[in-house]
Amino acid sequence: MATDDKEEQSSEGSQDNSVVQKQEIMQDDTAAEQSTESDQSVASEQSVSPKKAKDLETNSYQGHIAAYDSKNKTGILSTNKNNKSYYFELADWHEDNQPYGGCLVAFDAEEVHKKYGKVLKMELIGEYTGPQGEAVKSRRLAVFLSICLGGAGAGRFYLGFWKLGIAQVVATVGTLGFAVVWGVLEGILMLMHRIDRDAQNRPLK
Repeated sequence: MATDDKEEQSSEGSQDNSVVQKQEIMQDDTAAEQSTESDQSVASEQSVSPKKAKDLETNSYQGHIAAYDSKNKTGILSTNKNNKSYYFELADWHEDNQPYGGCLVAFDAEEVHKKYGKVLKMELIGEYTGPQGEAVKSRRLAVFLSICLGGAGAGRFYLGFWKLGIAQVVATVGTLGFAVVWGVLEGILMLMHRIDRDAQNRPLK
Protein backbone atom coordinates (compact mmCIF):
# COMPACT_ATOMS: atom_id res chain seq x y z
CA MET A 1 0.00 0.00 0.00
CA ALA A 2 2.83 2.36 0.81
CA THR A 3 4.33 1.64 -2.59
CA ASP A 4 1.07 2.48 -4.35
CA ASP A 5 0.78 5.76 -2.45
CA LYS A 6 4.31 6.72 -3.48
CA GLU A 7 3.57 5.91 -7.11
CA GLU A 8 0.40 7.98 -7.01
CA GLN A 9 2.24 10.90 -5.43
CA SER A 10 5.01 10.71 -7.99
CA SER A 11 2.51 10.57 -10.84
CA GLU A 12 0.64 13.54 -9.40
CA GLY A 13 3.94 15.46 -9.03
CA SER A 14 4.86 14.76 -12.64
CA GLN A 15 1.44 15.93 -13.77
CA ASP A 16 1.84 19.16 -11.77
CA ASN A 17 5.26 19.73 -13.31
CA SER A 18 3.88 19.21 -16.81
CA VAL A 19 1.05 21.67 -16.13
CA VAL A 20 3.55 24.28 -14.88
CA GLN A 21 5.73 23.73 -17.94
CA LYS A 22 2.72 24.15 -20.22
CA GLN A 23 1.76 27.40 -18.49
CA GLU A 24 5.33 28.73 -18.84
CA ILE A 25 5.37 27.83 -22.53
CA MET A 26 2.02 29.57 -23.08
CA GLN A 27 3.27 32.69 -21.26
CA ASP A 28 6.42 32.72 -23.39
CA ASP A 29 4.33 32.41 -26.58
CA THR A 30 2.04 35.27 -25.47
CA ALA A 31 5.02 37.51 -24.67
CA ALA A 32 6.58 36.71 -28.05
CA GLU A 33 3.32 37.54 -29.86
CA GLN A 34 3.00 40.86 -27.97
CA SER A 35 6.61 41.72 -28.78
CA THR A 36 6.02 40.93 -32.46
CA GLU A 37 2.87 43.05 -32.54
CA SER A 38 4.65 46.00 -30.89
CA ASP A 39 7.54 45.73 -33.38
CA GLN A 40 5.07 45.68 -36.26
CA SER A 41 3.21 48.73 -34.90
CA VAL A 42 6.47 50.68 -34.51
CA ALA A 43 7.54 49.72 -38.01
CA SER A 44 4.15 50.75 -39.43
CA GLU A 45 4.33 54.12 -37.62
CA GLN A 46 7.83 54.72 -38.97
CA SER A 47 6.69 53.87 -42.47
CA VAL A 48 3.64 56.17 -42.22
CA SER A 49 5.33 59.24 -40.68
CA PRO A 50 7.30 60.22 -43.82
CA LYS A 51 4.09 59.98 -45.81
CA LYS A 52 2.31 62.30 -43.39
CA ALA A 53 5.18 64.79 -43.68
CA LYS A 54 4.68 64.87 -47.45
CA ASP A 55 0.92 65.35 -47.14
CA LEU A 56 1.03 68.60 -45.10
CA GLU A 57 -1.76 70.99 -46.02
CA THR A 58 -0.65 74.06 -47.98
CA ASN A 59 -2.64 77.31 -48.04
CA SER A 60 -2.26 80.82 -49.47
CA TYR A 61 -2.61 83.90 -47.25
CA GLN A 62 -2.19 87.63 -47.12
CA GLY A 63 -0.61 89.16 -44.04
CA HIS A 64 2.28 91.24 -42.79
CA ILE A 65 5.78 90.74 -41.46
CA ALA A 66 5.44 90.81 -37.69
CA ALA A 67 9.18 90.54 -37.01
CA TYR A 68 12.44 90.01 -38.88
CA ASP A 69 15.89 89.18 -37.51
CA SER A 70 18.49 90.39 -40.01
CA LYS A 71 21.25 88.60 -38.11
CA ASN A 72 19.71 85.13 -38.33
CA LYS A 73 17.84 85.97 -41.57
CA THR A 74 14.56 84.61 -40.22
CA GLY A 75 11.20 86.19 -39.49
CA ILE A 76 7.56 85.75 -38.51
CA LEU A 77 4.43 86.44 -40.57
CA SER A 78 0.96 87.10 -39.18
CA THR A 79 -2.42 86.97 -40.89
CA ASN A 80 -5.90 88.06 -39.88
CA LYS A 81 -7.45 84.75 -40.98
CA ASN A 82 -6.21 82.81 -37.97
CA ASN A 83 -4.14 83.18 -34.83
CA LYS A 84 -1.22 81.19 -36.18
CA SER A 85 2.32 82.45 -36.76
CA TYR A 86 4.26 81.52 -39.89
CA TYR A 87 8.05 81.49 -39.81
CA PHE A 88 10.19 82.17 -42.88
CA GLU A 89 13.81 82.35 -43.96
CA LEU A 90 15.42 84.90 -46.24
CA ALA A 91 15.54 82.23 -48.98
CA ASP A 92 11.71 82.32 -49.07
CA TRP A 93 11.74 86.07 -49.85
CA HIS A 94 11.42 86.72 -53.60
CA GLU A 95 12.13 90.46 -53.62
CA ASP A 96 15.19 92.60 -54.30
CA ASN A 97 15.00 94.58 -51.06
CA GLN A 98 15.30 93.21 -47.54
CA PRO A 99 12.23 92.15 -45.48
CA TYR A 100 10.94 94.83 -43.13
CA GLY A 101 8.47 94.69 -40.26
CA GLY A 102 4.98 95.79 -41.25
CA CYS A 103 5.24 95.01 -44.97
CA LEU A 104 2.12 93.53 -46.55
CA VAL A 105 2.84 90.20 -48.20
CA ALA A 106 1.17 87.32 -49.98
CA PHE A 107 2.56 83.91 -49.06
CA ASP A 108 2.08 80.17 -49.34
CA ALA A 109 2.64 78.11 -46.21
CA GLU A 110 2.55 74.55 -44.93
CA GLU A 111 0.29 73.95 -41.95
CA VAL A 112 2.94 72.23 -39.84
CA HIS A 113 1.12 72.68 -36.52
CA LYS A 114 -2.15 74.14 -35.25
CA LYS A 115 -0.23 77.09 -33.79
CA TYR A 116 2.42 77.71 -36.45
CA GLY A 117 3.35 77.02 -40.06
CA LYS A 118 6.29 77.15 -42.49
CA VAL A 119 6.38 79.70 -45.32
CA LEU A 120 7.21 78.24 -48.73
CA LYS A 121 7.32 81.52 -50.68
CA MET A 122 6.27 85.13 -50.15
CA GLU A 123 6.11 88.41 -52.05
CA LEU A 124 5.16 92.04 -51.47
CA ILE A 125 1.65 93.27 -52.21
CA GLY A 126 -0.24 96.57 -52.10
CA GLU A 127 1.67 99.81 -51.74
CA TYR A 128 4.84 97.90 -50.91
CA THR A 129 4.95 96.27 -54.34
CA GLY A 130 7.94 97.04 -56.49
CA PRO A 131 11.65 96.21 -56.59
CA GLN A 132 14.24 98.21 -54.75
CA GLY A 133 14.84 101.52 -56.51
CA GLU A 134 11.22 102.04 -57.60
CA ALA A 135 9.62 105.06 -55.91
CA VAL A 136 6.46 104.31 -53.94
CA LYS A 137 6.10 106.95 -51.19
CA SER A 138 5.20 110.57 -51.97
CA ARG A 139 7.72 113.23 -50.97
CA ARG A 140 5.05 115.95 -50.73
CA LEU A 141 2.90 113.92 -48.39
CA ALA A 142 5.91 113.00 -46.26
CA VAL A 143 6.90 116.71 -46.00
CA PHE A 144 3.34 117.71 -45.08
CA LEU A 145 3.06 115.06 -42.37
CA SER A 146 6.49 115.91 -40.94
CA ILE A 147 5.84 119.66 -40.72
CA CYS A 148 2.21 119.54 -39.57
CA LEU A 149 2.21 116.34 -37.49
CA GLY A 150 5.90 115.80 -36.84
CA GLY A 151 5.36 115.81 -33.10
CA ALA A 152 3.23 112.68 -33.50
CA GLY A 153 5.86 111.03 -35.72
CA ALA A 154 3.44 110.99 -38.68
CA GLY A 155 6.15 111.63 -41.30
CA ARG A 156 8.34 108.82 -40.05
CA PHE A 157 5.44 106.44 -39.64
CA TYR A 158 4.41 107.13 -43.24
CA LEU A 159 7.91 106.31 -44.51
CA GLY A 160 8.03 103.13 -42.45
CA PHE A 161 10.49 104.26 -39.76
CA TRP A 162 8.43 103.04 -36.82
CA LYS A 163 11.12 103.32 -34.16
CA LEU A 164 11.91 106.92 -35.12
CA GLY A 165 8.22 107.76 -35.15
CA ILE A 166 7.78 106.36 -31.64
CA ALA A 167 10.87 108.28 -30.51
CA GLN A 168 9.33 111.52 -31.82
CA VAL A 169 6.11 110.87 -29.90
CA VAL A 170 8.04 110.17 -26.69
CA ALA A 171 10.20 113.27 -27.19
CA THR A 172 7.13 115.43 -27.79
CA VAL A 173 5.45 114.21 -24.62
CA GLY A 174 8.66 114.45 -22.61
CA THR A 175 9.40 118.04 -23.69
CA LEU A 176 5.77 119.20 -23.42
CA GLY A 177 5.50 119.73 -27.17
CA PHE A 178 8.84 121.39 -27.94
CA ALA A 179 10.03 118.35 -29.92
CA VAL A 180 7.67 119.30 -32.77
CA VAL A 181 10.69 121.20 -34.08
CA TRP A 182 12.21 117.79 -34.83
CA GLY A 183 9.47 117.03 -37.34
CA VAL A 184 9.72 120.49 -38.93
CA LEU A 185 13.46 120.06 -39.45
CA GLU A 186 12.89 116.65 -41.04
CA GLY A 187 10.32 118.17 -43.40
CA ILE A 188 12.85 120.78 -44.48
CA LEU A 189 15.50 118.09 -45.02
CA MET A 190 13.04 116.16 -47.21
CA LEU A 191 12.46 119.27 -49.32
CA MET A 192 16.22 119.65 -49.71
CA HIS A 193 16.50 115.94 -50.68
CA ARG A 194 18.69 115.28 -47.66
CA ILE A 195 16.17 112.69 -46.48
CA ASP A 196 15.46 110.95 -49.73
CA ARG A 197 14.45 107.33 -49.05
CA ASP A 198 11.85 105.35 -47.15
CA ALA A 199 12.44 102.44 -44.79
CA GLN A 200 12.56 100.04 -47.74
CA ASN A 201 15.48 102.03 -49.18
CA ARG A 202 13.31 103.25 -52.07
CA PRO A 203 13.54 106.86 -53.29
CA LEU A 204 10.67 109.27 -52.67
CA LYS A 205 8.61 110.29 -55.67
